Amino acid sequence: MVDILPIAVSGMNAASRKLAVSASNTVNARSTKPVEKGEAVDPARVTAAYRAQDVDLTSAPGGGVRAVSRERSPSAYVGPDPSSPTGYSAFPNVDYVEEAVTQKQAALQYKAAASLVRTQEDMDRALLSAFNK
Repeated sequence: MVDILPIAVSGMNAASRKLAVSASNTVNARSTKPVEKGEAVDPARVTAAYRAQDVDLTSAPGGGVRAVSRERSPSAYVGPDPSSPTGYSAFPNVDYVEEAVTQKQAALQYKAAASLVRTQEDMDRALLSAFNK
């Protein structure tokens, strides 16, 4: 008999991580750092600005899934900013629509993994009640 609980829990953890990273991207989407006009977004230069992240889901040894965070490429871009002393700032590469879709996907992934936990509980309960008769 295969124990699906560790697999389901790994899916719930991965979905939680994906949701947390997407929420962090959304919250920090308006953080900026002034830059000179025409300056390229050099990772060493935009360290003060938030750097957008993504989560990759990979197979875990022994079954299940693992969530690995990585910096989005590109993580930031330079654009006009009237509030900046230089007139230009580095902005995190965050698209609100993409983040909303990612958050909805993560919520559905969590719900699917949680239903596996409930299914396992139902199967265990049915098995135990069959033995108790």
